[in-house]
Amino acid sequence: IIPEKETYSHFIFYAFVVRTAFWHPMNMRKTHWAKRPGFVEFVLARLGIIVYNEGSTKKRAWARRRNSMAKLYFKYGAMGSSKTAQALITKYNYEENDLRVWLVKPSADSRDGSDILRSRIGLEARVEILPPEGDVYALFRQTGRVACDVIIVDECQFLTPEQVDQLRTIVDEENLPVICFGLRTDFRCRLFEGSRRLMEVADTIQEIKTICDCGAKATVNARVDADGYIVTQGQQLMLGGNDRYIAMCHKCWVRGIAAHKKIRLHSSQPK
Repeated sequence: IIPEKETYSHFIFYAFVVRTAFWHPMNMRKTHWAKRPGFVEFVLARLGIIVYNEGSTKKRAWARRRNSMAKLYFKYGAMGSSKTAQALITKYNYEENDLRVWLVKPSADSRDGSDILRSRIGLEARVEILPPEGDVYALFRQTGRVACDVIIVDECQFLTPEQVDQLRTIVDEENLPVICFGLRTDFRCRLFEGSRRLMEVADTIQEIKTICDCGAKATVNARVDADGYIVTQGQQLMLGGNDRYIAMCHKCWVRGIAAHKKIRLHSSQPK
């Protein structure tokens, strides 16, 4: 059962209707309220409550009705902030309620294989790959994907601006929520193209927080070379995890560069 917001006066009115229709002694003698599901669903729907009855088609129809105003979400965080884990947990939560999820990621992220999405804590799932030239809306319109109830995108910073706009179109035209997880900025504190466009068009922007070694909130994805020093030049796309990147606060990042300080990566720290 999923509650929605409703005004207090509406709640009182429909609660009175439910009491009168369902529990009045005269009605109980004539027809038991449990034998009148159509009226029950009508009243509960007006109260903003969705009852998931048997049958996945009916369940998805109720979910679509509830999502009267679907949104495009951008959930960003620094390296190691559990973005992929949260994406996979979100997928599980939807599927646990018998709702269909279309899980996708850009082809630029190939660390875990061609069709696997894996988090650092061991969660993983099959994922569909989006090539840079791929039209997300056209892929969505293909048979089978239109029936999904939510789209979850991981590593969304690697999306092209055009692909972000196509996701925006899906939200607007298909009334389908799209949840994007990814980085906001690169190792030079500059926005990725996909992240920039999401910052411009997303309905809801949420930061997934993590901390620097000093205890402050980490906002910088520092790239470290083989000798342990912070890198400030190079190509934007260089895949890696704890063996190449570390999340830092801006103050520690700037001081590390200025002092040419050797950085100990988390993967190299003793267990």
